[in-house]
Order: sequence, then structure tokens, then C-alpha cells
Amino acid sequence: GNKELVTRFTTSIDTASPHEPGVRSVFYADNNGRQTQRRVYNATLNEYFPNDASRIASNYFPMVRFAYLQDASSQFAVVSSRSHGCTSFGAGQLEIMLHRRLLQDDQLGACWAPGMPSTNRSDNCPAEMIPMNITTSVRPRFLVTVGEASANSQRWHQLSQILNNPPLVFVQRAHHHHHHAEA
Repeated sequence: GNKELVTRFTTSIDTASPHEPGVRSVFYADNNGRQTQRRVYNATLNEYFPNDASRIASNYFPMVRFAYLQDASSQFAVVSSRSHGCTSFGAGQLEIMLHRRLLQDDQLGACWAPGMPSTNRSDNCPAEMIPMNITTSVRPRFLVTVGEASANSQRWHQLSQILNNPPLVFVQRAHHHHHHAEA
């Protein structure tokens, strides 16, 4: 069947937002590797999305390189080597989806192709589309930092650069030229 592999970090950082009705938790993630967006888990979506799967999916956000939890004094940050989806189901929690495998189209655009009729494929995608049931191996790398909010922010920016842009070392064999002195 469909499978989703996630990792959830639970901390003592207070990310609740008591002044915002329906908001269970506030967290931050980047959209493009540089700009941070404030994100919230919005429990009021229950009235718009009656089933659990839609409510969960509507509270997932992109995480291109990093996501973090923060309160007045502390910060917990996760830096990743690849893009993921992330959410926070409750105060002090950060959940990151590592891998998602669907065996059929969810009718939300994964197999949408204008003018192409669906086929008898098991995933209901047009014949020209990539099959949904491909099994792949994903090996993300995470770096986690915890500390005082102001100092920790600089740390995970540096770690993101190290993780995603490692130095390249080139080595070339030296050629020795022998010059002979002529008499």
C-alpha cells in the first residue's frame, strides 16, 4: 500500500500560540534555501477537510534546506541535505517526511497531463507518465543544532552551507621538467 516514512523530533521548546485560535504549534522552514517562512499547524482545517489524510497533508510545508522550532530563549534546528516536507503536530514537535510512496494517483495532480486519457495501469496514470509505484532508496543527511536562539541561527546557516556545498578538492599530479644544462 501507500507508505510514508517520517521522523519526529520532540523537544521542550514552547511553540504553542495561545493567542491564535486553532493554531497548535508555530515553526519555521525555508522555501528556497534562504528565506524563512513562519508556519503553523492549523487545527481549524478540520471543518474544511473532514478526513485525517487531507488535514495532515494540508498542514505539511516545504523544507528545502532547514526547519526550526524556537521560543523566547532556545532554538532547535534541523538542516537537511535534500528537500522534504515538514510539519509540527504539537508544541515542541517537528516532523519531517523522509519518503512517500504512492501506488496510485491521489487525484491531486501527480499524474495530471492535459488531454491524455487515463489507462488501465494500476496507478491510473496515462501511459506516458512515470509509474507511481517505483521503489527508491532515499538517504537524507540531517544535522541538528540546539542552543540559544541568537547564536544557534548563525550555526545552522553555516552547517547548511557545509552540508549542501561541501568543498571540492582537486589533485593533479605534478609534472617535473628536467632542464639539462648544455656545455
